[in-house]
Amino acid sequence: MKKTLCLIFSILFVLSFAGCKIRNKEEDRPTLDTDASGVDIIKYAKKGKIPELKYALGDDADAIIAALEDDEDEAFSIMDGDEYTTIITPDNANLVFETESKEKKIKYIVSFGKSYGFENEVDPNTVSEVMDKKGYSAKLSAIPKKLMQFVPASANCDCLSYTVSGYSLNFVFDNNYLAATILYKKG
Repeated sequence: MKKTLCLIFSILFVLSFAGCKIRNKEEDRPTLDTDASGVDIIKYAKKGKIPELKYALGDDADAIIAALEDDEDEAFSIMDGDEYTTIITPDNANLVFETESKEKKIKYIVSFGKSYGFENEVDPNTVSEVMDKKGYSAKLSAIPKKLMQFVPASANCDCLSYTVSGYSLNFVFDNNYLAATILYKKG
């Protein structure tokens, strides 16, 4: 009798763990709100954010610089230009603001790392398929001249550009691999 009870409890114990594992796998699956990477691209784009980065469009550049200076572990640099000044952050992004602006708000975010769950070197078809499922479509075309100044690109550089609630979300591909993501507010 004891052996039978131990066997029954052992089977129940194993099945309960198996049930938890199956339930967790189902929770990790994409929903209508998230894509295969688990990121709600549209939600973040509407907020002027790239989820993998600390800062957003409209953030104060002076406050960002002060925060980076306070964190001695974070190496960053600033490139001053005639029209734009760029904060090069430790998380492989450029935060761009107008040099002559009094308010110095971030106007462009250029990410050279993982963006919206997409790893570098993902192909344009993958990004396009995910965005199509979200109801946004774009045709792969040459990167807009306005954005060329923000990315060191080769002659084989193309772009998927999406408009999401007044924001322009641009996935830049170099030789058919994701090289950068550029987000800015239109207008």
